[in-house]
Amino acid sequence: MASPAKPDVALLFPPQWTPQNPPFALCSLGGHLRSRGICTRLVDLNLAYYEEVLTPEHLAFCGQLARTRAEHLRQKCQMRMLLGVTTPSLELDAAHLLRLESFLECQPDPWVAASKTVLDAVAVVRDPGRFYDPKCLVPAMATIDGALELVAAPYEPARLALNNFSNPRYPLTVDGMKMATVDLWGNPFLNFMRRAVPDILRLQPRMLALSISSFSQVLAGLTLARLLKTAAPDTHLTLGGNFFGRVADRIYARKEFFHLFCDSLVVGEGEVTLERLALAVVQGRAIEDMPGVVTAEAMGPPRSRRETPLEQVGPIDLADLPLQRYFSPEPVVCIQASRGCYWGQCTFCDSYWGVTLDKKSPARLIQELRHLRDSYGVRHFEFIDECLPPAEMGAMARAIREAGLDLRWFANARSEAGFLDVLADLPGAGATMLLWGFESGSERILKRLAKGVHPQRRWEVLRASAAAGLWNFAYIFFGFPGETREEAVQTIDALCQNTDVLHSYGRSVYTLGRHSPMARNPEEFGISDLVEGGTDLSVNLTYCNSAGPTPAQVEESTQLCIHRCREAYGDPLWMVLRNRENLHLYLARFGSERVRQWSLAAELIGQGSFQK
Repeated sequence: MASPAKPDVALLFPPQWTPQNPPFALCSLGGHLRSRGICTRLVDLNLAYYEEVLTPEHLAFCGQLARTRAEHLRQKCQMRMLLGVTTPSLELDAAHLLRLESFLECQPDPWVAASKTVLDAVAVVRDPGRFYDPKCLVPAMATIDGALELVAAPYEPARLALNNFSNPRYPLTVDGMKMATVDLWGNPFLNFMRRAVPDILRLQPRMLALSISSFSQVLAGLTLARLLKTAAPDTHLTLGGNFFGRVADRIYARKEFFHLFCDSLVVGEGEVTLERLALAVVQGRAIEDMPGVVTAEAMGPPRSRRETPLEQVGPIDLADLPLQRYFSPEPVVCIQASRGCYWGQCTFCDSYWGVTLDKKSPARLIQELRHLRDSYGVRHFEFIDECLPPAEMGAMARAIREAGLDLRWFANARSEAGFLDVLADLPGAGATMLLWGFESGSERILKRLAKGVHPQRRWEVLRASAAAGLWNFAYIFFGFPGETREEAVQTIDALCQNTDVLHSYGRSVYTLGRHSPMARNPEEFGISDLVEGGTDLSVNLTYCNSAGPTPAQVEESTQLCIHRCREAYGDPLWMVLRNRENLHLYLARFGSERVRQWSLAAELIGQGSFQK
C-alpha cells in the first residue's frame, strides 16, 4: 500500500543509475522502514530524469543550448588567442567547442533527428512485443544511446548513458562538489533538481533521506541535497548508501560538507541505522552519538555497531514505484539471499569491506519471493549477493523448486569444485545464468589475485554449467599491476578459444579500491605513490606502478579483446543487449542455446526469425 500524503520519511534515489529496473537501495530501505511502521514515500528521481531528457522537448532544449554555448566558446577562444593567453582552461574550452561543432555540422540536425524517434525507442524497450524482437530492440537501444550523447554534449566533458554518468571536469572532492553543484555550465542535473525540489517538499516529510550507491550518483545526489538543505533547513536531511559508507572516514572531519549537503550521514548497512535515525527525528530525540551516524555536531569516525541479522531486515517493498514505466518489458528485481563474501580473500577486491557475513533462511527467502510475485507480478530476479556458496545456492534452488514459484533468476558464483554437485539442479529452479569471477587467463595473475580457485580445475565447473544449460558470463579485467602483454593475451585467448563454455563476458580495467588488501600492502604488488589527497569523495586510489602496464598498454589490450572476441563469437546478439538484465530476459524467453547461436548481422538483415 502506498504511503500517505505526509510521510515520516521521503526516501529519494537520484540519478544516475540504470532506469531499467527498480533500484534495490530504494526498495530495500523503504521496505524495512515500512515494516517497522514508519510511513515512507519512495521517490525514484533517476527514472524521472531519464523520462524527462528522452523527450523531443528536452532534446530541442539541448540543441539550442549547444548552439548558444558553441557561439560563446567560439568568441571566448578567439579573444584568448588574440590576446596570446594560453591556459589549461583554454584547452578545455577548445575541446568543448570542437565536440559541439562536430554535432552542429551534421545534416540533418542531430537533435531534431533524434527527437523524431526517441519516444518510440523508449516505447520499444517497454513493449514485450518489440523488446523480444532484436530488429526492433537493437535500433531502439542505438537511438537511446545517441539521444543521451546529445543530452550530455552541451556539458562537455560530461558523458551520459543508460548505465553511467561521468564528468571529469570536477574532482571527486568536497571542494569540487561545492563548485559543481551550482554550476549550470557543467551540471546537467541542476535544472531538473530545481524543478524537483518543490514537488518533494509538498510531501511535507519529517525527514529527507537520499541513497547514493555509486560515484555516478554523486553530482546529482549532492546537487539535490544542497538545494533541499537550502529550501528546507528545518527538515532533517540524511545521506547514505554504499558510496558514502566507503568514504565516510575521509569526510567526517569536513564540517563544511555537513553545512552544505546534509544534517547527518548514515554509514554501513543502512536499514536498521536509518530506522533508528528516523524514529529519533520523528519523536524529537537527539541523534548525537548514534552508532552508524555521523553529524557536524558529533565529529569523529563513525561508531561501530552490531549488524542486525539479515533475517530480521524488512522485506523489499515496491509500493509507490511505477513498475510499468521502467525501461524494460518485465521488471528484473534485485534481491539478496546473503551479505558479504564467504571467501573474502581476493587481494584486488573490497566489495565486502565493512559488511558482516550473513544470510537469510530458505524459508524467509521464499516468503519474500512469493510476496513480490503475488503482490507485484514480479517473476524475474537478480541475486546481488557477492557470491553464494555452492551448497547454499543448491539449497536455495531446491526451496524455489519445491515452492512451485515458477521464477527466473541469475546470480554471482565462484568457480569452485563444490558447484559440480549442484549445477544440474539449478535450471529446474529457474536459473538462467551464472556470473563467474574469471578475471584472468594467466595462472600467475590468478595467484596474485588470491582467487582461491584452481586455474585448470575451474574449467570443469564451467563446462558442467554449460552442459546443464546455464549461460556462463565471465568477469575479466586488464591492467592488474605487473600484468604483461602476454598475460593479457592469455585472458583474450581463454575467451576466444572457449566460446562454447564462456558464453559472454564483461570487461573492465583494474582500479585500486581504497579498502582492498592491495591498498593496505601496496609494496607487495609493486605499487607506490598512493594518492590520498584530492580524492576525499573517491572510493578508489591513484598510484604509480613501475612494472606496468601503462594506460596505453591497457587500452591496447582492451581494443585487441574487442576485435578478437567479436570475430570469435561471430558478431553475437548479446554484445549489443547492453546489460545483464536484458540478456537474462532473452535467456528466460528463448533459452541459452538459441541466444548463443544468434548472429546479430545475419538476423538484422532478415535471415532468421526472433519469434517463438
